[in-house]
Amino acid sequence: MSNCKHYSEYQQTPQVVVRVPGVVRFLGAFSEYYKGFSLCAADSRELKVTVSFRADSQIKVYNSFLNDRKHFTVTSLKYRKEDRWSNYIKAILHEINTDATIRGMNISLCGDMLESDNRMICVAACLGVELALNKIYELNFNNTRILHDVYQACNIFCGEKVDYMTILTMMNAEEDRFLFFNNEKSNYTYLDNIFKSSDYRLYLIDSKIPPASMVEELEDIHDSIKAASAVLRSSFSSASIRNLSVTDINDRSTPLSEEERRISSFLLEEYRTVSTMDRLFSQKDYLLIGKAFTRTGKGIRDSLELTCPEIDWISKRCAEISACQGTCVAFCGKGGVIAVLLKEGAAEKIQSRLEEYERIFGFRPTFLEFKPERRVEIR
Repeated sequence: MSNCKHYSEYQQTPQVVVRVPGVVRFLGAFSEYYKGFSLCAADSRELKVTVSFRADSQIKVYNSFLNDRKHFTVTSLKYRKEDRWSNYIKAILHEINTDATIRGMNISLCGDMLESDNRMICVAACLGVELALNKIYELNFNNTRILHDVYQACNIFCGEKVDYMTILTMMNAEEDRFLFFNNEKSNYTYLDNIFKSSDYRLYLIDSKIPPASMVEELEDIHDSIKAASAVLRSSFSSASIRNLSVTDINDRSTPLSEEERRISSFLLEEYRTVSTMDRLFSQKDYLLIGKAFTRTGKGIRDSLELTCPEIDWISKRCAEISACQGTCVAFCGKGGVIAVLLKEGAAEKIQSRLEEYERIFGFRPTFLEFKPERRVEIR
C-alpha cells in the first residue's frame, strides 16, 4: 500500500497505513427495516488512512481529494458543521478517548472513496481511523468493539445513517466472494463469485451523476419506510414486514397512507426476492438471478420512485439487448450506479449504447466488470 501524500504533507513517513475498500449493495438495500436479506461485496475503490505522531498536542488532518486541511486538539472533540469531513476523525477520537492517552497526530485521507457521498465516506473514514489508532496505540480492540465504535461514531456523533452491513462488509469481505446477510439472525455467509468462470458477467455502469444528487430523495424514502414500519408494528403483533402478507398490507383497515402501502408492498417483495439468493447462487441459476435484479430495479423505480433520467435511460437501453439478463440500482455511495448481468460477449453492445448516452447527457459513464475485492488491510 502506498503512503498517499502523507510524507509530502507532513515530511513524515506514516507509522500506520490502513486501506478500506468500497462497498456495493446489489440487493436488499432496505432490509435492515424488516430483518431481511442483503447481497453485498467490496469493490476496488479504496480509502487510505495514514497516521504519524507529532511532537506537540495538535491533531492535524488532511483530505487529499479536497486538498483541505483541518486541525484541533483532544480537548475540542465537538461536532461542528463547518468542520465537515474532519468530524469523522473527531468522532472516533471521541469514542476511544477514555481508552488511550491521545497524543498529537498527523492524519491523512486519500483515495477514490473520497468521491463518494458523505455516508460512505463517513463509515470508511471512521473504520480506517479506528483501525489505525487501534494499532498505533496498541489498544487491542476486538471486532465487536470496533464495530460498535464505528457505528456510534457515524450515527450518533456525525448523524449519518450507517448500517452494520456496510461496516461488516468492509471488515470481512473476501476476494471473489459476496456476503449474503441474514438480518434476522445478525449473521452472514459467503457466496462464491459464480460469474468469474461462466457464460455470464456482472458489470457496474456508473452514470456519473453527482454522489449527492439522490440523497434527499433517499432520505425521504427512509423516513417513509420508518413511518410505515411503525404503523405496521402497531397494527399487527409481528414487528417485521417480512412476516406479513400482501393481503395484510392492502387491507383498507390497516391505517397506511397510499405511499406507505406502496412502499410496504415493495419491501415485502424485496424480502421474498432476495431471500432466495443463496440458493440461486448455489444452483448457478443466472436466469432467475437476472430476473431478481430486474424485479428489484423496477420496484425501486416504480414503488419507491427513486430514479432519475440518467438511470432510466441506461436501464432501458440495457433491457433492449437480448443478452441482458437483468439490471438493478446498486447502492455504493455514488449518485447512480446500475448493476447489469450480461451473457458473455455482450459488453461491446452496451458500450456502443453508452456512447449515445454521452452525447445526450454530456458526460461519459464508466462500464466495468465487477469483481468482489478483499477486506481492510493494515500495515
